[in-house]
Amino acid sequence: MKPELQRVLESRKRDQLIRTRKQEEETHRKVSPLEAELLKRQQKLDEWDRQQQREQDDSTKAPEFVKVKENLRRTSFQKEEKDV
Repeated sequence: MKPELQRVLESRKRDQLIRTRKQEEETHRKVSPLEAELLKRQQKLDEWDRQQQREQDDSTKAPEFVKVKENLRRTSFQKEEKDV
């Protein structure tokens, strides 16, 4: 009787350990709502940075006459603001 009882107890103990480990893993995997919002915000900021970098790269690749034209637009717009 004793060996059978011991086997059952060991089996239950093993099952309990497995359950507790699974619960611990689930708690570590779950992301709190705050963490989820922070991750979303970080992803948005990263995307915004990438977009800014792309726009900057595109502007550096633009031909010289396009850059000059943009600068002329800015200066003419600034002069109009000063006149008003």
